[in-house]
Amino acid sequence: MIDQRQLDRAAGLLADAVAVGATIVTGGTTTPPFFQPTVALANDTGYGLVNSVVTADLFRGGEIARQLRAGMVHVNDATPQDEASAPFGGIGQSGLGGRSGGDANLEEFTERRWLTINPGQVHYPYQLPSPAR
Repeated sequence: MIDQRQLDRAAGLLADAVAVGATIVTGGTTTPPFFQPTVALANDTGYGLVNSVVTADLFRGGEIARQLRAGMVHVNDATPQDEASAPFGGIGQSGLGGRSGGDANLEEFTERRWLTINPGQVHYPYQLPSPAR
């Protein structure tokens, strides 16, 4: 953590999560300035913006990452290291329901429309019958 204030804030967030029913599976302790990697809840929430998995076993980390319900999952990395060109957005109650960043901006911030302009007279491939006299 950057400083004691940030460490206290993280500890407070964890305490709040536990107070409303989260269970600490591992971690949750501090040795200033470090906050041990902690698992409290993952898919048991309506939110799903970003998760991180810290592990020495990259294969296992990838397996866990694939099971996490989040818009972004980092294995041995964190969001500040993300790519500006990568689509960003959450799942469930996180985010605005879409993705932004990179090519995703084309879909998120534009509407597809069809517009045709014919500079000449319309020619139909058939003739209407003349009215009977």
